[in-house]
Amino acid sequence: MNRKSLYTIVLSFLLVSACATGRYIAPKSGDYQFTLDRPRDTVFDALLGVAQTLNLSVDVLEKQSGYIQFKNASLSPVQLDRYCTYPYVNPGTGQAWDTFINWNHRSLAAGAGALRGSVSLSILLSEPSPGTTVAKMHSTWISSNNIERTECSSLLVFEKNLESTLRVQLARPQG
Repeated sequence: MNRKSLYTIVLSFLLVSACATGRYIAPKSGDYQFTLDRPRDTVFDALLGVAQTLNLSVDVLEKQSGYIQFKNASLSPVQLDRYCTYPYVNPGTGQAWDTFINWNHRSLAAGAGALRGSVSLSILLSEPSPGTTVAKMHSTWISSNNIERTECSSLLVFEKNLESTLRVQLARPQG
């Protein structure tokens, strides 16, 4: 038996074992909303600057409607552990069965390549009253290697960080 076949068998065994002993948790949407006491156009422009500092790429930009979609396709296992819930839990305790970092180690050992992540973040800005902007965010988090792809639930850490960074940006004097 060649080495690649052995890696495939080992990876398959690990995946079947995880499914047999752990329970997959369907991802919850990463919906998050906050309000700012600033006009929508001001928030929109500041949000573009914040996105750059967070290494987000603009995918869709519609200033007139207040819609922006960002993507980041280079998340490490460490970042996945920080921003997402591991998708399998121990049925007895409800606790995460493992971590993305450990999944990465198993994936590399089995020849399935490194674990990587991506996020797609959609933000709709509305101005319900003059000078007040409501930001509605939806995030989709993906973890994958060369063999499998799994959607993960957001812990809302990234979304809250984006909000706080945006608030700091808006508090700076414009000039």
